[in-house]
Amino acid sequence: MFSLRRGMVMSQRDQLTDIVSTLLMLPPGELTADTSLSRLDTSLGSVRLVLALKRLGLKLPNDRVPPTFRDLELTLDANGGGSALSAAVETTPVPAARVNGFQGGLQVGLDIQEVGALPIPADYWEDDFYRENFAKSEIASAVVRAEPRTHLAGYWCAKEALRKCDPSFIGTRPDATAVAHDDGGRPYLVSVTPAGRTRLPHSLSISHSGQVASAVVVVGPPSPLPAARLQEPDKSAKPPAKQASRSDTLVLTASIVITLAMVTILVFFRHSL
Repeated sequence: MFSLRRGMVMSQRDQLTDIVSTLLMLPPGELTADTSLSRLDTSLGSVRLVLALKRLGLKLPNDRVPPTFRDLELTLDANGGGSALSAAVETTPVPAARVNGFQGGLQVGLDIQEVGALPIPADYWEDDFYRENFAKSEIASAVVRAEPRTHLAGYWCAKEALRKCDPSFIGTRPDATAVAHDDGGRPYLVSVTPAGRTRLPHSLSISHSGQVASAVVVVGPPSPLPAARLQEPDKSAKPPAKQASRSDTLVLTASIVITLAMVTILVFFRHSL
């Protein structure tokens, strides 16, 4: 017997069983108390589970996926079937310091996601998963493409890579940041608030290879202002050789990091097939 008695009614238990079976892609009747939930213990998997529980009026404490289905039931039961507050629901706004500028050294974030892990919706505009994790502009950009999920997977990777690159974004709602494109089609990140959209200083690269999407986010300190000259230079002296500016060095370093990351991704997935 499963332990879910106090916090949830039987119909909720049946719905929970159906939801977890669907997320794990298990045939009806194969979900047991000892079934591992490790496949849901990812950024994308946990969000999907949290949203599914939300539809049942349940909340997963600390947004942590328990090891097994039995542990999930015990966790929900211990919290009265829904009294725990999920970190995926209550989140903080994008920190202003990261919108206005960046302090610190060069930081890099990388994320990889299988396109097939994203749910197939009847309507991207109405589906809870896409509505709660993507800005309207991202959905609009994706639905006009032949394979919307491929592009949305890339956007998801960009949001996750941003959090890995810049820890101050951990805890922000996924739809509080979005991928946009400049006139040349190059992607960049923006913060989305009721007051409007603000471009972030982070550099972004998104890649797709078959059924795998990936993104790299890089950010570094701004170039320092040149020091004021204290005396007039000797005009007869030979000018010094031109040196690369700090911003040029940052761009070159970021380009190298992104290239190496993409090569690593391709090699990894080719060997895993």
